[in-house]
Amino acid sequence: MHPSLEKNTPLQRSPADFLRDLFKARRERNPHYSSSAFARDLGMSSSLLSRIFGGSRPVSLKLAMQISTALDLVENESNAFILSVIQNSSRNAKISKRVRAKIEQNLEGMKKDTTSTLYTTVEIERFKAMASWHHLAILNLVTLDEFESNPNWMAKQLGISTLDVQDAIERMLAIGLLSENEGVLSRAQKNFYVRTNRSEVAVRKFHDQMISKASAELKRTDDADFHSRLINGITFTCGEEHIEVIKEKIDRFEDEILALVSTGSKKSVYQMNVQFFPLTKNKKKES
Repeated sequence: MHPSLEKNTPLQRSPADFLRDLFKARRERNPHYSSSAFARDLGMSSSLLSRIFGGSRPVSLKLAMQISTALDLVENESNAFILSVIQNSSRNAKISKRVRAKIEQNLEGMKKDTTSTLYTTVEIERFKAMASWHHLAILNLVTLDEFESNPNWMAKQLGISTLDVQDAIERMLAIGLLSENEGVLSRAQKNFYVRTNRSEVAVRKFHDQMISKASAELKRTDDADFHSRLINGITFTCGEEHIEVIKEKIDRFEDEILALVSTGSKKSVYQMNVQFFPLTKNKKKES
């Protein structure tokens, strides 16, 4: 192991200690705040958090980025946490040589200033962009026919604060999702579409927000609101052999919708949610 990455280095505390300190700080603000609530806020199970606290489960770099996103840590906190993960990782951990070289190269500077920006800032900011619904909304907003590169106008269109818009713009400019030319914003990438093979904190957070917005939309009773939306569903029985087929059909349908709206006028930003989940309990999972 490289001397700069020794586990006992005094530069950073361990990831488990870092999380314990965050948990203690929350407990001080709310004595009723439990470890299970903390695990929920981290986007993990209580048993996984217990293993991390106990030292039997190391924190991976990817998990650290998800935790940074779930807790919405500020940049200094994110950098300190990520650095502790890298320094406490073994040589066979899934951290690229490029990443380790970057850390070793800048170690002296980080000893003097532990809040220095690390390579992971971009990855963390991408996680944050995925986790907050208004980032994706702004990416689509800039493609409207009558778009105005004015944070106040954008905030009014989305019903959020101007500060949130400015923060999102800065983040997406930094990670290359938006570009700016003479004060005019545009999408730097054609698509920002995420498909995952497993449950991800940032994606769960995004969908939770969108489901909440759909629930709020359902409470609007004006005829104009009703005619500008479609919220319906079907309840049915199926077997395990149908699940993947249904999911594939939904994926193809979403692609067809995107292809349909890729041409023609662009007057509004819309969200389409599709939820497909079991209402009955899965006995195999319980056992």
